[in-house]
Amino acid sequence: MIRRSCFFLLAIAAIMSFGTLTSPAETVMTHHVREATRTGEAQLIGRMAPDKVMTLNLVLALRDPDGLKAFLADIYNPASPNFRHFLTPAEFTEKFGPTQADYDAVVAFATRNGLYAVQDFPVTG
Repeated sequence: MIRRSCFFLLAIAAIMSFGTLTSPAETVMTHHVREATRTGEAQLIGRMAPDKVMTLNLVLALRDPDGLKAFLADIYNPASPNFRHFLTPAEFTEKFGPTQADYDAVVAFATRNGLYAVQDFPVTG
């Protein structure tokens, strides 16, 4: 059961990482932004009320995308001695996840730009 859960988590992480493997995050066009906003046609209608809260999620890219690609090829290759030797979520984070320094840099950037930063997930790597 644990092995199946780890496989599932690794598969989810791999699927989510493909966007970061193919291009920098700044150029990824998402599908949840309206066309007028994306193209710059949307008109400013005013400032947000000071008592309102806007929540932003900043997503950090995975480290070592080439290493991740090689790792995935290795664990899915039946001829490899590492075939089906999956990582735990903690091992995956340690090897491929953003570092604490990466998170700290984002928090510092947000703070410098007047944003209140909350780190929901502690970094283990």
